[in-house]
Amino acid sequence: MALNWSGDPVTHGAMTSSPPIAKSEEQGPPARSPWWRQWLEPVVAGAIISALVIALVSVGVAGFQSLKGDARDMEARLSEAIIATETRLNEKILATETRLNEKILATETRLNEKILATEAALTEKIEVVKTDVIATETRLNDKITATEAVLTEKIEAVKADVVATETRLNDKITATEARLSEAIAASEARQRQDLNDFKAEVKADNRALNEKLDRILERLPAPKA
Repeated sequence: MALNWSGDPVTHGAMTSSPPIAKSEEQGPPARSPWWRQWLEPVVAGAIISALVIALVSVGVAGFQSLKGDARDMEARLSEAIIATETRLNEKILATETRLNEKILATETRLNEKILATEAALTEKIEVVKTDVIATETRLNDKITATEAVLTEKIEAVKADVVATETRLNDKITATEARLSEAIAASEARQRQDLNDFKAEVKADNRALNEKLDRILERLPAPKA
């Protein structure tokens, strides 16, 4: 189905209807159709439509080719811009890395210098402390040695006092034992003497009692036979 100039569908092979011709016109010579009616003829309309379609297709293809060219140009420009941007970024990154490396190296150098200075100061302080410790240890050893000597002398003196005291105590114990032995011997002698005296008294009493009994018996009358 083709389209006419007004956009209405036109069926190929169908003749457009024309207004009825008056009888007076049928009698005369046929009049020529106006130019616009000739454009509505199927052959002419088809040719025009084909030409328009071909023109539109040509314009579309040209536009598409132009768009493709513009797209390629834009892609090329974008690629160049991306490459330039990447180059600038790489240069900035390299410059930044260089500055950072320089700062890191400078920082490491300062830190190493500070560490070395701190180690040197600490070493000096440690040596001073070691010297003080050695001197203190020497003084303490001297004091300990002197204290040990004094304590040894005191211990020896105490030992001598203990020995003397022990000797005195042994002498006193020996003298006391001797006195006690003498006192015990004297007491035993007195006890033996007292016992002997008591025995003698008992014997004397027994003799006196026997003599009394004998006198009493002598005084008693003799028993009768």
